[in-house]
Amino acid sequence: MTQEEINKSEQDALHKKILYDYFLAYNKKSREEAIKLIEGREFHKLAKEYHLIHWYDVKEKEIRLKSSLATDVIAELKKLSEKIAPNESDIYVYGNIDENENEAYLTAGTKIYTIVEFSKCEKIANSYASSAMWKIKYQPSGKDTKRYLKIINDYNKK
Repeated sequence: MTQEEINKSEQDALHKKILYDYFLAYNKKSREEAIKLIEGREFHKLAKEYHLIHWYDVKEKEIRLKSSLATDVIAELKKLSEKIAPNESDIYVYGNIDENENEAYLTAGTKIYTIVEFSKCEKIANSYASSAMWKIKYQPSGKDTKRYLKIINDYNKK
């Protein structure tokens, strides 16, 4: 390997590290915003703003209600709502049919939101940095490349 190739390889490694750090900081910030939305029970906003990169997992919880009488349903829902966890959505009710018993019944459901591990931020940052380096190498005149080079140049100015 020539000295020029070594220098280029070192420069590429530095550029990838700069981009990785930039994307990691961005992902960390987004993940923290998602945590705040869960803490604030803003589940609709969470799903709307983070539908492309899911910083959270959703698990549905269903409970078959014992009765379909309105007064009984209200009492059951009241008891269930007292047990809702901070990361759990409000209760919704829907109808189901038990095909084996050929009977209709009501189900109460909620969604439980949990934040994914921080390692996902690192994996996504690494993927973005690798993709950026590929674009810099093979699409030097592209719009994305200009943005990535600006990130690198802004870092070097510090």
